Amino acid sequence: MTFVVAEARAEIVGAPDIHIKAGSNLRLVCQVRFATELPEFVFWYRADKMVNYDEEGVTVIAPSPSATPAPGTHAHHSHQHTHPVHVSQLLVEKASMRDSGNYTCTPSNALPASIMVHVLQGKLMLQVCFIHIKNDTLSFGMPYLFWM
Repeated sequence: MTFVVAEARAEIVGAPDIHIKAGSNLRLVCQVRFATELPEFVFWYRADKMVNYDEEGVTVIAPSPSATPAPGTHAHHSHQHTHPVHVSQLLVEKASMRDSGNYTCTPSNALPASIMVHVLQGKLMLQVCFIHIKNDTLSFGMPYLFWM
């Protein structure tokens, strides 16, 4: 029998980067995985400054449990182990350029996680690829997102 010890850690959905249009609502979801109990608190930071929960347009939804199979669990036996995933959310209404930056979710009982938020002006466009033919050689570009 093999035992795997997993350290409690936070994960932010969409990390490492998220791009949103200015004026859109920003919703960051922090999942605390492999914790044996609900965190006493989850602090959110933008850069090195704690997010002010009293700030207009900012809402924090406290951690709540939801039982889901933890990634990496094995079902070698007749039962599968599940670990509760505790979720905290940070909501910012009508995000502006000043809401861009590095956000960190810091639970009381787990390793923190970060995400870079890019709030951009204009329309989101997807450049699928480009093909360049020179001297009978094809070259392809990588897809990328850009705002107009």
